Amino acid sequence: MSKIFSAYDGIIRQVFDEPVCVTWFQGAKTEDIVRRFGGDPEKFSEATFVDVHAASQERDPEGTYDTVILVAQKGEWTVVVEPASFRGADSALMRDLSRSGRALALYWTVNHDAGMRFAANGSVVSSFDPLEGPDPQALEWLRRVTVTAEEWREDWMAAAFAVGEELCGIRIDQDWLQQPHWAVTVSALPIRSVRSELILREDMWALVNREPRLAALVTEPTADKYGEISLIMAEMAVRTAGVEGHLIDEALRLIVSNDRGAEAQRLRAELDTLATSFWKQASAAMQAGEAALAPSHASASGRLMIKHYAVQALGGALDSDPYQAVMEAIKKGGMTQLGDENEDFLRMETLNAIRYFINHGENAL
Repeated sequence: MSKIFSAYDGIIRQVFDEPVCVTWFQGAKTEDIVRRFGGDPEKFSEATFVDVHAASQERDPEGTYDTVILVAQKGEWTVVVEPASFRGADSALMRDLSRSGRALALYWTVNHDAGMRFAANGSVVSSFDPLEGPDPQALEWLRRVTVTAEEWREDWMAAAFAVGEELCGIRIDQDWLQQPHWAVTVSALPIRSVRSELILREDMWALVNREPRLAALVTEPTADKYGEISLIMAEMAVRTAGVEGHLIDEALRLIVSNDRGAEAQRLRAELDTLATSFWKQASAAMQAGEAALAPSHASASGRLMIKHYAVQALGGALDSDPYQAVMEAIKKGGMTQLGDENEDFLRMETLNAIRYFINHGENAL
């Protein structure tokens, strides 16, 4: 266990018992950061996190209009803690404030929706769900820190804060939060009057140009496309897992028809039962030497876990809320070990980029 991780393990949830957004910036002036958040750097006041939390809740419990943020500086790094907003995780803000350096954002909500994003030199390099953990082999910037994959699985929040400390040297613990830092009121950010243009990687555009269904999504990327994104993800998950049967066919039929009523919710309960059955079978099939259940094409337990997540993707795609449905379909479908040879993994990345653009009106990268 790394020394920094151990400092947060089992403690950080006591430090932050409510959702927050924490963003670490390197290379940008603190004054410019505050202005970009919507504040006036000449109106700093000394305050602790408790003071800022209370003030932000009194001013705007929903974090939509004026709110209060905590700001601290150490060397070339500035940390912003938001108890009632998530501005620091905005990809446009991160791109702007990382043009001369780096930025790392971490947030989580009461609904256990969490995100971690890293930007450098004006580009968002990676964005992932910290509850699932990153793939350090795929993220070059994470290879420079000592936090291990096992530590991410053990406590994602402790791992995320450990990464922040390794980058900037600031330990955000109870003592730090009780110390006086800077507080500043930030105004509501202006609503963008012009929608951004969808930006995809070159390999994503090539795939879109080959596939009419994807082309239809990018031609008019609007919220009514969530159902089609969910369907494509569900189809890929089912195909990869090799799950078949009347229940699977019926679920796909309802996703196609965009039926999210009582029949869909009844079927979803049956799918939950089936997913649990695959998980139990996977547990029973574990062989000596397997440390934990994980989706894999290389073992019996791993293949059963792929089926487990594929059925969960189907059930998630039937959620009564179309946005929650597409989120679950992508999240669970993405855990089915989608292949590179048939471009399913690239297809998932493309669908998620389109989903993000539809929801936020801006690009993830």
